Amino acid sequence: MLPSFTPRESDVLEVLLRSPGLTNKGLARSVHMREGTVKIHIAHVARKLGVSTKAEIVATLIRAGYDRSYSGFYSHALEYV
Repeated sequence: MLPSFTPRESDVLEVLLRSPGLTNKGLARSVHMREGTVKIHIAHVARKLGVSTKAEIVATLIRAGYDRSYSGFYSHALEYV
């Protein structure tokens, strides 16, 4: 079972799953946050999932079938495989 994520972590994850190649700066622009704030959210999510990179975050969420019921977004994470 996946951990729960805050609404702002979920915002970052939504963009990350849609565009896994985005830099932190690109993610920040997409979710209207500062780059440092995005880095903090990514670090919190990585810690919750027991991984260390954005690529591992994406892979873990896709493998788990991550969807909106866990955090407030996404009903079809697996379409990004």
